[in-house]
Amino acid sequence: MMKMLLSFMLLVTPCFTWAADVEFHMIRFFDPTPVVKQRVNDTAALGAYLKKSQAVVRQKMKSYKLAPSAGFLVLAVRADGRTNAWLDMVEPFPREVETAVIKAAKKIAPFAVKSGTVLVALDMTINGGFIPENVSPYPQEWLDYADNCHACGELDAETIVSRIWL
Repeated sequence: MMKMLLSFMLLVTPCFTWAADVEFHMIRFFDPTPVVKQRVNDTAALGAYLKKSQAVVRQKMKSYKLAPSAGFLVLAVRADGRTNAWLDMVEPFPREVETAVIKAAKKIAPFAVKSGTVLVALDMTINGGFIPENVSPYPQEWLDYADNCHACGELDAETIVSRIWL
Protein backbone atom coordinates (compact mmCIF):
# COMPACT_ATOMS: atom_id res chain seq x y z
CA MET A 1 0.00 0.00 0.00
CA MET A 2 2.83 2.42 0.89
CA LYS A 3 4.57 1.76 -2.45
CA MET A 4 1.34 2.46 -4.28
CA LEU A 5 0.82 5.74 -2.42
CA LEU A 6 4.43 6.79 -3.08
CA SER A 7 4.09 5.94 -6.79
CA PHE A 8 0.88 7.96 -6.98
CA MET A 9 2.53 10.96 -5.29
CA LEU A 10 5.48 10.84 -7.68
CA LEU A 11 3.11 10.81 -10.62
CA VAL A 12 0.91 13.70 -9.49
CA THR A 13 3.56 15.97 -7.93
CA PRO A 14 4.54 17.53 -11.29
CA CYS A 15 0.91 18.55 -11.75
CA PHE A 16 1.08 20.59 -8.57
CA THR A 17 4.40 22.27 -9.43
CA TRP A 18 3.69 23.21 -13.04
CA ALA A 19 3.52 26.94 -12.47
CA ALA A 20 6.82 28.52 -11.52
CA ASP A 21 6.72 29.71 -7.92
CA VAL A 22 8.50 33.08 -8.00
CA GLU A 23 9.45 34.95 -4.85
CA PHE A 24 11.12 38.34 -4.70
CA HIS A 25 13.31 39.12 -1.72
CA MET A 26 15.57 42.15 -1.73
CA ILE A 27 15.79 45.35 -3.78
CA ARG A 28 19.32 46.46 -4.71
CA PHE A 29 20.01 49.87 -6.17
CA PHE A 30 23.23 50.23 -8.12
CA ASP A 31 23.72 53.79 -6.88
CA PRO A 32 23.82 55.11 -3.31
CA THR A 33 20.46 56.19 -1.85
CA PRO A 34 21.18 59.95 -2.13
CA VAL A 35 21.91 59.55 -5.86
CA VAL A 36 18.70 57.57 -6.42
CA LYS A 37 16.67 60.18 -4.51
CA GLN A 38 18.17 62.95 -6.70
CA ARG A 39 17.20 61.11 -9.87
CA VAL A 40 13.68 60.07 -8.94
CA ASN A 41 10.80 62.54 -8.99
CA ASP A 42 8.46 60.45 -6.86
CA THR A 43 9.63 57.57 -4.67
CA ALA A 44 6.04 56.30 -4.35
CA ALA A 45 5.94 55.94 -8.16
CA LEU A 46 9.26 54.07 -8.01
CA GLY A 47 7.78 51.72 -5.39
CA ALA A 48 4.67 51.17 -7.50
CA TYR A 49 6.84 50.39 -10.54
CA LEU A 50 8.82 47.80 -8.59
CA LYS A 51 5.64 46.16 -7.25
CA LYS A 52 4.13 46.10 -10.74
CA SER A 53 7.37 44.61 -12.12
CA GLN A 54 7.22 41.83 -9.56
CA ALA A 55 3.56 41.09 -10.32
CA VAL A 56 4.06 41.08 -14.10
CA VAL A 57 7.12 38.83 -13.95
CA ARG A 58 5.49 36.48 -11.45
CA GLN A 59 2.42 36.19 -13.69
CA LYS A 60 4.47 35.68 -16.86
CA MET A 61 6.56 32.93 -15.26
CA LYS A 62 3.51 30.99 -14.04
CA SER A 63 3.09 29.59 -17.53
CA TYR A 64 6.49 27.86 -17.47
CA LYS A 65 7.73 24.76 -15.72
CA LEU A 66 11.16 25.63 -14.35
CA ALA A 67 13.80 23.94 -12.26
CA PRO A 68 14.69 25.62 -8.96
CA SER A 69 16.86 28.65 -9.60
CA ALA A 70 17.63 32.09 -8.28
CA GLY A 71 19.12 35.34 -9.41
CA PHE A 72 18.16 38.85 -10.30
CA LEU A 73 15.72 40.79 -12.40
CA VAL A 74 17.65 43.93 -13.31
CA LEU A 75 15.60 46.95 -14.35
CA ALA A 76 16.68 50.27 -15.83
CA VAL A 77 14.67 53.44 -16.32
CA ARG A 78 16.08 56.46 -18.14
CA ALA A 79 15.16 60.12 -17.91
CA ASP A 80 13.74 59.88 -21.46
CA GLY A 81 11.21 57.29 -20.22
CA ARG A 82 12.81 54.29 -21.88
CA THR A 83 13.09 51.08 -19.89
CA ASN A 84 15.19 47.97 -20.16
CA ALA A 85 15.47 44.68 -18.30
CA TRP A 86 17.91 41.81 -17.91
CA LEU A 87 17.90 38.50 -16.08
CA ASP A 88 20.97 37.27 -14.25
CA MET A 89 20.19 33.78 -12.99
CA VAL A 90 22.40 31.22 -11.24
CA GLU A 91 20.84 28.58 -13.51
CA PRO A 92 19.88 30.39 -16.73
CA PHE A 93 16.34 30.00 -18.04
CA PRO A 94 15.62 28.59 -21.48
CA ARG A 95 15.93 31.41 -24.05
CA GLU A 96 12.15 31.38 -24.65
CA VAL A 97 11.44 32.06 -20.97
CA GLU A 98 14.11 34.74 -20.66
CA THR A 99 12.86 36.54 -23.76
CA ALA A 100 9.22 36.46 -22.59
CA VAL A 101 10.07 37.72 -19.10
CA ILE A 102 12.28 40.55 -20.36
CA LYS A 103 9.72 41.57 -22.98
CA ALA A 104 6.99 41.71 -20.30
CA ALA A 105 9.20 43.72 -17.93
CA LYS A 106 10.04 46.25 -20.64
CA LYS A 107 6.33 46.98 -21.23
CA ILE A 108 5.72 48.23 -17.69
CA ALA A 109 5.05 51.95 -17.56
CA PRO A 110 8.07 53.63 -15.96
CA PHE A 111 8.29 56.15 -13.15
CA ALA A 112 9.68 59.61 -13.90
CA VAL A 113 13.46 60.03 -13.73
CA LYS A 114 14.93 63.55 -13.55
CA SER A 115 18.34 62.69 -14.98
CA GLY A 116 20.54 59.73 -15.77
CA THR A 117 19.43 56.14 -15.35
CA VAL A 118 18.03 54.40 -12.30
CA LEU A 119 19.30 50.83 -12.11
CA VAL A 120 17.76 48.38 -9.67
CA ALA A 121 17.98 44.63 -9.19
CA LEU A 122 15.31 42.49 -7.58
CA ASP A 123 16.55 39.31 -5.93
CA MET A 124 14.31 36.44 -6.97
CA THR A 125 14.01 32.74 -6.35
CA ILE A 126 12.12 30.22 -8.43
CA ASN A 127 10.68 26.98 -7.06
CA GLY A 128 12.74 27.07 -3.88
CA GLY A 129 16.08 28.03 -5.41
CA PHE A 130 18.45 30.17 -3.36
CA ILE A 131 20.83 32.99 -4.11
CA PRO A 132 24.39 32.18 -3.03
CA GLU A 133 25.99 34.58 -0.60
CA ASN A 134 28.20 37.37 -1.96
CA VAL A 135 26.70 37.27 -5.45
CA SER A 136 25.95 40.57 -7.13
CA PRO A 137 23.75 41.17 -10.15
CA TYR A 138 25.77 41.38 -13.35
CA PRO A 139 23.87 40.12 -16.44
CA GLN A 140 25.70 38.18 -19.13
CA GLU A 141 25.31 40.98 -21.68
CA TRP A 142 27.17 43.30 -19.31
CA LEU A 143 29.93 40.73 -18.77
CA ASP A 144 30.31 40.23 -22.51
CA TYR A 145 30.67 43.97 -23.06
CA ALA A 146 33.19 44.41 -20.23
CA ASP A 147 35.23 41.41 -21.44
CA ASN A 148 35.37 42.73 -25.01
CA CYS A 149 36.16 46.33 -24.14
CA HIS A 150 39.85 46.05 -23.32
CA ALA A 151 40.55 49.78 -23.64
CA CYS A 152 37.64 50.77 -21.41
CA GLY A 153 39.33 50.36 -18.05
CA GLU A 154 37.17 49.77 -15.00
CA LEU A 155 33.49 50.21 -15.81
CA ASP A 156 30.59 50.77 -13.43
CA ALA A 157 27.15 49.34 -14.15
CA GLU A 158 25.63 52.61 -15.36
CA THR A 159 28.46 53.17 -17.87
CA ILE A 160 28.06 49.65 -19.24
CA VAL A 161 24.29 50.05 -19.51
CA SER A 162 24.63 53.40 -21.30
CA ARG A 163 27.04 51.88 -23.83
CA ILE A 164 25.14 48.69 -24.61
CA TRP A 165 21.69 50.23 -24.47
CA LEU A 166 21.55 52.68 -27.35
